[in-house]
Amino acid sequence: MASQRAASKRKAKQGQNAAAANPEKDNLPEERLVGILDQVVQGVLKAPPPTAAGVPQTVMEVLCGLHPRYRDWAEFRAMKAGP
Repeated sequence: MASQRAASKRKAKQGQNAAAANPEKDNLPEERLVGILDQVVQGVLKAPPPTAAGVPQTVMEVLCGLHPRYRDWAEFRAMKAGP
């Protein structure tokens, strides 16, 4: 019983150390995901698809524009589509 309390205190202390080790909360995966989803929504609102069936393609193009490997492809598709 006493060893369980000691173990729980150690875990709590490790959690405090982990929070102190990462004071910049913007690098948390959840925060990064929120930022990316915000950019996706803004991209869809900027160029809305004509039908609901086109939303996945639009989301994919916005995500490609955010990714360094696929950014060129997304820019090429945007130029090809025209204004």
